[in-house]
Amino acid sequence: MISRRQILAAAGLTYCGALGSTLLQAASPCDAALPGLQLASFRDLMRADPGRLFARVAKLGIRRVELAGTHGHSGKKLRQLLDAAGIGCTSIHVEAADDALTLAAPRAVIDLADTLGASNVVMPIFLYPEGAAAPQGPNAMEMVRAAGRGMREPDYLRNAQFLNRVGEALAKGGKRLSYHNHNVELAPIEGGCGLEILVRETDPDLVGFQLDIGWIAAAGANPVTWISRLGSRLASMHLKDVSNDLPANSDLRYRYAPWGGGRINWREVLRSAGPSMLKKSFVEIEGVNGAQAWLSLQENLARLRLWRAGADDEN
Repeated sequence: MISRRQILAAAGLTYCGALGSTLLQAASPCDAALPGLQLASFRDLMRADPGRLFARVAKLGIRRVELAGTHGHSGKKLRQLLDAAGIGCTSIHVEAADDALTLAAPRAVIDLADTLGASNVVMPIFLYPEGAAAPQGPNAMEMVRAAGRGMREPDYLRNAQFLNRVGEALAKGGKRLSYHNHNVELAPIEGGCGLEILVRETDPDLVGFQLDIGWIAAAGANPVTWISRLGSRLASMHLKDVSNDLPANSDLRYRYAPWGGGRINWREVLRSAGPSMLKKSFVEIEGVNGAQAWLSLQENLARLRLWRAGADDEN
């Protein structure tokens, strides 16, 4: 089994006492085989100082990022900062409906992606059922959960139509659209489940899928099964584990675990996806923030490096 000391050493960290506090000793070399990083968990720094965020990501050896919004910064500014840090943006998350940037206005999305150098655009969550209140305020998350519980076959058919329409518009601009799942889409409904409906009803030439394996596992499903089912439609993955003590659910409930410390069999996932898919995918640290998020990211990358080096581990 891989020890914590091995993980810290592979991350370029030094173990400092019983509490496991750590200090970054050296930057990791750029590694083209590493996955990229989804920046959603670092939104505060993205908003305040994206240049500092990109530089810190680059020091970990990561060469690609996926944006979850621009947080008020222009595409031109972000591209300059990305170039200065020596990393690229290959994918952007864009909501179906948003005050600033929306998939309903694909020309603006194409222009932003062109500026950033991104070829992939991801719809990060389902269109809410018609008539559902827009999530806002302190109860926004509960409003999203309520919307998810209300999703039925006609709602997923509406989502599929939207994806096909937007996918066609983006394709004309040289961009590829994907849909990002949570666990809501695995709730059993008429017609199978939401994810099955979306796969069945969307055009393979226009719409791919970004498989979030943490959310798949949170629903009690096996990510490897869905990697196989999606086949060539698997455009990328979000790589995160989920705590063993989280009950399987389809209600947008998730609890973080470090890679190898949760319910996902990473050996099977990585073997099933293959090295080329790993390079298209993104690490996501969800459910932890600040300094703990950075430490978790470093430890996950270190564990991946040890797995690739052939170190033994139970997951």
